Amino acid sequence: MNAPDFDAGAAFIAANARVIDQRRFERLFGGGAAQPVRDAVAAYRNHDGGFGHALEPDCRAPGSQALAAEMALRILDEAGAWDGALVAGICDWLAAAAPAGPGGSYTMFGVLRFLQHVPDRGRAREAFGRVGPLIIDRGLVALDPEAPGELHTPLDFAPEPASMARELFGEATIKANLDYFARAQRADGGWMFSWLAWSPAAEREWRGFLTVDALRLLRVNGYLA
Repeated sequence: MNAPDFDAGAAFIAANARVIDQRRFERLFGGGAAQPVRDAVAAYRNHDGGFGHALEPDCRAPGSQALAAEMALRILDEAGAWDGALVAGICDWLAAAAPAGPGGSYTMFGVLRFLQHVPDRGRAREAFGRVGPLIIDRGLVALDPEAPGELHTPLDFAPEPASMARELFGEATIKANLDYFARAQRADGGWMFSWLAWSPAAEREWRGFLTVDALRLLRVNGYLA
């Protein structure tokens, strides 16, 4: 098992990450309170209920964007910082502004996250039986962790041992991707992404976000104590 350097990751976050990612790290790994995470998320909210202002680092404009809304929901959920008013505003904005999804990778992320938590588990399993195989059939995932380019891996679709989509991938595939991910920590303590860096600011902010995410993912999969 390849153990990442937690202290190096923590130092990278302290030196480079945004306040919101420092608050995520404090909440997830240091016993910090949920309220500072909620407040950090709320700072990116627009008057229309949506989110912008580079909460999703590639989208530098202040206007509300669907990817920023997804990131706001993800952070609130992972940190146990759920806020009914913020979430209701996001839902209202999405209902008014979001186009019909084309069924690509990002749409599938949302579908899987919904099915993971919907109370009617029987119905969720039935729906997953129909949509889950599309991840493979449509070529949305790269099983080889060393495949080059901007790709989505099994860990993007099934990050946790209890993720429904884990059954789509063999145990050996998941382990190979986890081993590769653990080795991907850079000398400065942080993780890097596979897509194009649009600006130095976006690169720095993404790396801060992804380093918190990497440590969280590796811990839940047993690669950190």
